Amino acid sequence: MAEFVYHLVFYMLVVTILASGFAMIFTRNIVASVTCLVGTFLGVAGIFFLLNAEFIGVVQIMVYAGGLSLLIIFAIMLTDPRDHEVDRPKSGNVMLAAAVSGILFIMMVIAISTAQWSFSDAEPLTTQPAVYIGIQYFTNYIVPFYLAAILLSMALTGAIVLAKKEGEDEKC
Repeated sequence: MAEFVYHLVFYMLVVTILASGFAMIFTRNIVASVTCLVGTFLGVAGIFFLLNAEFIGVVQIMVYAGGLSLLIIFAIMLTDPRDHEVDRPKSGNVMLAAAVSGILFIMMVIAISTAQWSFSDAEPLTTQPAVYIGIQYFTNYIVPFYLAAILLSMALTGAIVLAKKEGEDEKC
């Protein structure tokens, strides 16, 4: 019975991911498209939870479903909508893109199905993976951790400077 529920939840998450992904692609409203993107991110986080990778699932929710989606919404709100006027693509371009996408999909399926998959003999880390990852971050990987924090702070400052409109007060 437990295996049936596991497979049922897995297939429900797959349907959620695919439906949200296609809805994101074909929705005309950009905010609704970002909402569908959040649904896709949450479905992927559910897959991580099914694989007993709770830490990665929580990071997926916090970073992607929360932070990245919020960043996209702010980017949409801070830009001028007149800068984004785009003509519809020509039908020849759409057909070419569909053909290239189909060929790439077939190549990917062939590569995955013919690959020699190997499994590790190591024991899985089942006890407190978040504690283990935290210890690794703040001992062995402290310099890259701080460099990433500094880089993200610089990117946020640059985004604020670029988003500032011309002629606004210099007060901050």
